[in-house]
Amino acid sequence: MTQKQLLRRDIIKICKKECLRYKLSSNYTSMLLQGGRSLVKFMQEKNANDYTPDVGLEFRIYVHGIRTKKYADEISRVIDMLNSFIDSKLFVFQKQTPKYFPGIFGQYVVEYIEYLKTETNLKMSSIKIYEHSLSMFSQKMHHAGVDLETISLEHLLNFFSSLQNMKQENVKNVKNFLRYMKDHGIIKHDLLLDYIRPTRYIKEKVPSYYAKEEVLQIENSVNRHSTKGKRDYAMLLLASRLGLRSADIRNLKFSDIDWDRNEIHIRQIKTQKEVILPLLEDVGVSLIDYIRNARPQTSLKEIFVSFTPPYRVITSATFSTMVAKYVFKSGIKCDGKHHGSHTLRHSLATNLLGSNVSVPTISSILGHSTTESTKKYLTINLSSLLNCSHDVPSVEDNFYKQEGGVFYV
Repeated sequence: MTQKQLLRRDIIKICKKECLRYKLSSNYTSMLLQGGRSLVKFMQEKNANDYTPDVGLEFRIYVHGIRTKKYADEISRVIDMLNSFIDSKLFVFQKQTPKYFPGIFGQYVVEYIEYLKTETNLKMSSIKIYEHSLSMFSQKMHHAGVDLETISLEHLLNFFSSLQNMKQENVKNVKNFLRYMKDHGIIKHDLLLDYIRPTRYIKEKVPSYYAKEEVLQIENSVNRHSTKGKRDYAMLLLASRLGLRSADIRNLKFSDIDWDRNEIHIRQIKTQKEVILPLLEDVGVSLIDYIRNARPQTSLKEIFVSFTPPYRVITSATFSTMVAKYVFKSGIKCDGKHHGSHTLRHSLATNLLGSNVSVPTISSILGHSTTESTKKYLTINLSSLLNCSHDVPSVEDNFYKQEGGVFYV
C-alpha cells in the first residue's frame, strides 16, 4: 500500500484521545469532533474504510463546495490533524488551516500569488481571498486529474457549479489567474477566457423553503422521549411555527412568556423591535415538557441551555447544527437548499402566503417594520399576491384565554 492510512472506525477515537492529551478547550474539541464525524459520514457514503490524505483532500473539496468558507475551514481542519498524525503519530495544531496548492496548477498558483504580492498594489486581504479561491481551484483540478493540456470549459463549469465556488469573487479570481497563464504562454485555450463570465455562473439568490409537509417531517424526526429531543423539539417549533430567528430563540427568557395570556413578548435582537406572538398550543406544550422533564437545574434566565455543566446558553453553531441534523434525518430532499434555522422562518412565511394570509399579517408575525422587508423572504407569484391582498383580519376579543389558560394544569 503506497499511502499511509487510518481505519475509518478509529478516527473519532484518535481525535478524542489527542484532544484529551493536549487538554484542548471544549469548543476546540467540539469543533474537531464535529469535523471527524462529518468525515466519517462522508467516508461511509463513499464506502471508504481507510482514511488517506487523498480521502482527506476529497473531503476538503466537498465541504468547501456545500458550506461557507469559515465553517468549511473549521470542519476540514481535522484533515490537517489526521494527516500529521499519520506521519508522526501526533496532532499538529495551527491557528489557521494552511493553504494547499497541489498539482501542476498549484505550482503556477504559487507563482501567481507571488506576482500579486510583488507586482501589484493589491491589499493583503485581497490576496488572501485569491489564495483561498485558487487553493480550491488547484485542489479540484488535481483531484480530477486535469493538467494544462486537458483542461476544458467542462472542468471549469463543474468547479463553478458548487455553491461556494459560484461566488462572484471566486469566478473573477480564477478568471484572472487563467488570463495570467494565457498572457505568459502557459495555456493556449482562449475559449476558457472568452467564456468565463462571472454573471453566467452566479445563481440568483432565491430563498430556500420547505413545504408544510416537509416541515412536519423535520419536526417529526425529533425523538421527543429523550431529554435532548425535548429541548430540540421546543426550539424547532419556535422557528417553524412562529418564525423566530435563531438569536431570539436562544436568548428566550422565562420572563418573555406570559402564560396567563398565552403570549410571547420579545425584543428582537436583530431589529430591537418589540413583538408579541401567540403562544400556540403545540409550542406551549413542548416548552412545558422540556422545562419540567428535561431542562437542567440552573439559575440561568434563558430557557434553552446545554446539558453538561457548566451550563451555558445554546450557541449559534449548536442551534444551526441541530436544525441541519433534523433536516437530514427527516429524509426530505434538500439538494441545493439551505438547511439552517432561517430556512424554517422563510418556510413559514412562504407557506402562510400560499394559504392566502396577507403580506401585512406575515410582516407582523416575522416582526418586520415594513412589508418590503417581508417580500425579500417570500418566493412570491402574482396569483398568490392577488389572493392575499386583503385587509388584515381582526382578532376576536376571546382569542386569548386569560387566567387559567390552556397551559395551566
